Amino acid sequence: MGRGGVSSSHMAALALTLGTYTALAVAYFGWGKVLARALQFDQPQTENYPATFLIWSGWSLTLCLFHLIHFAFPLNAYAVAPVFALGIVFSFIYRAATGRSRPIGSAVRRHAFILAFVVVLPILAAWVASRAMLSPMIYDSGLYHFNTIRWLNAFPIIPGLGNLHGRLAFNHAFFPYVAALNFDPYFNHGRSLANSFLLLLATATSFELLIRGMKRPCFSESNLLRWASALFVLPILVYLALSSYELASPSPDLTSQLLQLVMFMIMARAVGDYIEEGRSPLFATTVLGVLTATAITIKLSNLAFSAVVVSLAVVGVSKTPIHRTRAVIFILLPAALILLVWGVRGWVLSGAPLYPSTVGYIAFDWAVPVERIVDEANWVYSWARHPDKHWRDVLGSWDWFEPWTASVKKRRTEIVFPLATFLVFSIVSIFIVVFCRREEAARPRLQWLIVLPLIAGLVFWFFTAPDPRFANAVILLLPVSVILGFLCLIRSRVNTTAFAVIFCIVFLAGNYHFLENIHRHPWKITQFSKNGWHAVKKVPLTTKVTDSGLNVFTPKAGDQCWDAPLPCTPNFEHDLRLRRPSDMASGFSVQMR
Repeated sequence: MGRGGVSSSHMAALALTLGTYTALAVAYFGWGKVLARALQFDQPQTENYPATFLIWSGWSLTLCLFHLIHFAFPLNAYAVAPVFALGIVFSFIYRAATGRSRPIGSAVRRHAFILAFVVVLPILAAWVASRAMLSPMIYDSGLYHFNTIRWLNAFPIIPGLGNLHGRLAFNHAFFPYVAALNFDPYFNHGRSLANSFLLLLATATSFELLIRGMKRPCFSESNLLRWASALFVLPILVYLALSSYELASPSPDLTSQLLQLVMFMIMARAVGDYIEEGRSPLFATTVLGVLTATAITIKLSNLAFSAVVVSLAVVGVSKTPIHRTRAVIFILLPAALILLVWGVRGWVLSGAPLYPSTVGYIAFDWAVPVERIVDEANWVYSWARHPDKHWRDVLGSWDWFEPWTASVKKRRTEIVFPLATFLVFSIVSIFIVVFCRREEAARPRLQWLIVLPLIAGLVFWFFTAPDPRFANAVILLLPVSVILGFLCLIRSRVNTTAFAVIFCIVFLAGNYHFLENIHRHPWKITQFSKNGWHAVKKVPLTTKVTDSGLNVFTPKAGDQCWDAPLPCTPNFEHDLRLRRPSDMASGFSVQMR
């Protein structure tokens, strides 16, 4: 962090970043409108929901477009700028066609809107942008994140890229997003924009849901789910902003967490609508379908959570008496197309659409040998349990459980307190249900549906790769889900004044761990850049030659290439070769011995 005051170079970088945030929001909104029109959603259907829903769906759509473009072109400024420009044009076209927005409504909501979007968010955006300009510190960013993005900027998709380095076959949809924001060769700071923009977008979504919740009686059971979920997500977003080093790194972990938080808020809103109206809102559930598919393409660890969310969405709309089949298609078709394009990319990169899983593996001439894929998967599963041992000594037994438990117990804010809070409120809620009057016990409690994706995500996490960072936001959301269920349970048992007091006490108790963490680390608030973008680490390289005569860069020490020239790998293989001599774009293959 720079010393003294903020430099003029930082002010210029900050102005450029904030302008880019605005342009991105407008462009994604335009593409979201395109998707909504393609699915025949009219203005009244979309304006009842936060505008950020359209931005999220437009963001997902552009990710899919970048995947398609990358089959033929490198993701440089010339390929991606037209996509963003078209989004901005579409945004203005639809804005002109629909005329002025409807008035916000009451003075309270109008003032809340002004405070949130004119005062709070710009200040927050400046702080987040400055924090995202720090040097990237995530280990995996040096291991393969930057290297992957360099390939995306320099070449169309490379067949068999995983043969150069197994991590380059991880088909994270997040990396094309970062590569597009580099606007290569003119900008090259996409790593600072990517996670920071989505953090601000998630915060704006939470604010919008809160403000729209003021339209109805705040403490009715259905509306409680609509706005209280967003209120409880806000402290999580603050915690992530203060504690996550991913803001300055091109890492998919933070975006994966943000997607789960946003999907949870949208799901809670949809459940609230279902409780009140007896049917699921088609537009909100369609956005959920798009985001669930995108979350899986960002990180496979989202699979169980996303599968349960989209299943609940399908069940909800299937109970709609009108256009039932159309509703299910609208949820599943965009999601299926996103997953299809992503899967094809996986086949090209490694021969395995779900790498490092061998499901769907095809032995193309460029495919990574299946035994190497299995070894890569075993290292992922093993490292998440016991990072200091070889996978042969970890997998197949439960010897890892005791040291893993000891390690997890140290994570008070992320794991211990959330799980303890979840258990306490679960026990109290069960007690209330068991001892309530029979007629109330027979009443369906649909608010508990929001717990199901989190339970599924927790089980999937524990039995696959139980490293805390692979849990995404599941553990942080578990106490939120059961607290919301608890509040809905007691709402009908106390008057409004008493409930407001209980709500405030529960909110403070449920977020004590975040307050305690800020108290222990107050210096994090001032940890941001004051002199523009900090440099990405460089490492000394050496050149090695494969048996086929291919020159490959390798780090002189360690296994991190960072933003090294291409091709670079820490895992040099003598049998690596180009599929066509002297043509790097033709891809890589290996001859197993």
